[in-house]
Amino acid sequence: MTEIEDGSALDISRPRRVPSLRLTGDTAFADVQAGPAVTLGTLIAAAWRRRDVFVGAFIVTLAAAAGIIFSLTPRYEADALLIVDPRQTSAESLQPSVATQTTLSDLNFVRSQMQILTSDGLAGEVVTDLHLQDDPNFLPKRSFVSRLLDNISGTGGARTAASTDQRIEAAIQIYKERFGAFSDGKSFIIAASFTADNPVFARRILERHLDLFQAGQVAAKRAATARLEHWFAGELQALQSNLLAAEARQQAFRENNGIVRASGETVPSRQVAEITSQLTTARSDLARKEARYAELSGSAQSGGGADTQALSSDLLQKLREQEAIAARVAAQMEQTSGANYPPLASARAGLADLQGRIAAEMGRLKASAARDVTIAAAHVRMLEQTMNASNQELDATSKDELTAVQLDRDIEVDRHLYDDLLLRSKQASIQDQLETPDTRIASAPTLPLVPAFPRKGMLMAVATMAAGLIGIAAAFLVESLGGRKAFALETIASRCGVAGLAIIPKLGKKEMGLVGRPEATSHLGVALHRLRNSIAFRCGSQTPKVTVFASALPGDGKTLLSTLYARSLASSGTRVLLIDADLRHRGLTKSTAAQANLGLTEHLGGKTLEECVVRDVVEGVDVLPAGSAGDDPSVLFNAGRVELLLAEAAKTYTAIIVDTAPVGVVDDALHFIARADATVMVARWNSTPLAFISRAVERIGLAGGKLVGLALTAVDMRKYRSQSETPSDFVRYQSYYLTNG
Repeated sequence: MTEIEDGSALDISRPRRVPSLRLTGDTAFADVQAGPAVTLGTLIAAAWRRRDVFVGAFIVTLAAAAGIIFSLTPRYEADALLIVDPRQTSAESLQPSVATQTTLSDLNFVRSQMQILTSDGLAGEVVTDLHLQDDPNFLPKRSFVSRLLDNISGTGGARTAASTDQRIEAAIQIYKERFGAFSDGKSFIIAASFTADNPVFARRILERHLDLFQAGQVAAKRAATARLEHWFAGELQALQSNLLAAEARQQAFRENNGIVRASGETVPSRQVAEITSQLTTARSDLARKEARYAELSGSAQSGGGADTQALSSDLLQKLREQEAIAARVAAQMEQTSGANYPPLASARAGLADLQGRIAAEMGRLKASAARDVTIAAAHVRMLEQTMNASNQELDATSKDELTAVQLDRDIEVDRHLYDDLLLRSKQASIQDQLETPDTRIASAPTLPLVPAFPRKGMLMAVATMAAGLIGIAAAFLVESLGGRKAFALETIASRCGVAGLAIIPKLGKKEMGLVGRPEATSHLGVALHRLRNSIAFRCGSQTPKVTVFASALPGDGKTLLSTLYARSLASSGTRVLLIDADLRHRGLTKSTAAQANLGLTEHLGGKTLEECVVRDVVEGVDVLPAGSAGDDPSVLFNAGRVELLLAEAAKTYTAIIVDTAPVGVVDDALHFIARADATVMVARWNSTPLAFISRAVERIGLAGGKLVGLALTAVDMRKYRSQSETPSDFVRYQSYYLTNG
């Protein structure tokens, strides 16, 4: 485990991965994707970066929408509410169920009324009643092409006028577009409305529509009532004839078969019913008396000790009471005076006499019960004989009676149906005077005072949302297709196949003088610290010996970033040599060692490194300036000289930083890149085209350079937006970077 600069630990025991990486935050640790994903965050970030495009598209779209909305012709909508009464008495409800089909449910009835209310037929009645086919508002609008062709041909005023039927049909279609009806399908309420340019006209048409709708309901009911009355008359006449004929057949049959009825029953059937009732009573009485006799017999056999209240008589009850008293007195005497007491014998004799009288009474009761059983059994036998005789007589007349009963039932059905039809016929005769519509107006058509269309507030809200979406789309489109420049580090990493290392903020004039030692809590200090760690991560968790800073084009901030990076390493105690290898521009030399007489050119010509190096005492960085202008760099730089230079510098310095010429313009830097331990590509935010970055990456790859990633410079952090970092992130976590809490 190795400790890196920010104090975190990194495991370097694993094999180093070489493939190109993609940025996560400012540091790359994931594989490069084929292209950036379009998400809500990327769209919002693009709108922020291209807010001038967003604001322009938003204002133009909103202004155009407002012009259209406020130029629309206002439409007024008259409303009314209807209540449907599906249970109201109608001609169809008077007709017997045997002659009608199954009725619809109440809610289906409401739906049927909705269909009638919005039908073409009713709309045609309103159109013809109010002569709307002659109203210009109900004439079909001719297309622009049709009018243009008429004007070209010169027949615009001579076209054949449409027929009346065609104009009515066209007016009906326009009328239906403006008329509306709604029902929620759960209640009996129907909301009707009509839209027109004039509020008074809208209310008048809606009132007439509802009047014709209700008048049509009444007319339909009256027509149905008239048909029903005619049907009743025919049915009553036929039923009356059938009823009279059935009664005549019944009377003739009874007379021919001698079937006489008394109170609705025949004589044999009544006799059988009476005898059956008597026989049932007699059998019940016999069973009761046999049970009494059996109980008396059992009581006698047991010595009379099992007598019940049902078997006792008044005399027997008194004898029982006397027996109990005598037995108690005898028991007391025997207990108090002994068994030889003389009055005890007299008491026992009286007790025996009482018991004999009880036995005699029990015998009398048993004999009486036996006589009752004999009489009851004889009565039952007599009734059974009478019942058999009556049944034989009833069987003889059963077939004729069944026929008579069937005739009675037929007559009763005909009579019931006749009475029901007669009652309904009387109701139908007065129904014509009571017919009312199936609907009533709960809320009469109102005079609309506020236009229903356009709803300017709602439309403006929708237009504002649409303008915002169009603005975002325009900003994203301009950013995607406009210049394809380096905006976000993720975009560069994914499109150019290079890892993102750090985002370097843009420095003002005041900050340019203080770049030597940026504060650790500043955004620049955090960015440099992250750049150092990112390079170390890509190089096996250690600072590379030779690091080359290259760019695709001049002015990408390569010189400034290499200087800041060198000073950042020097501030941690590392001995650093900063080499200006851009002999064509000499920007590093001008900013750090403008008065130097010797430099890289002289060293490559034979001077020692120590003679040519300029010491920066303040920042602790040794600088090898470009030197005097001389040979062509393409000739001066060759593999042998560059390799000797780096080998000699490596003996003295821990880190060697090389500022080279732009790779996309000349190939001066390729010899340094081929022998460096790490190469950092530098691109300027919102300036360097992605195509140049890609070509520079290819050149570095052809030279065999070890490209560790790309740093984005001169970033305006107020405008920068990416998928992983925003300016607010640094402010939010700024306290984390403070050295002393």
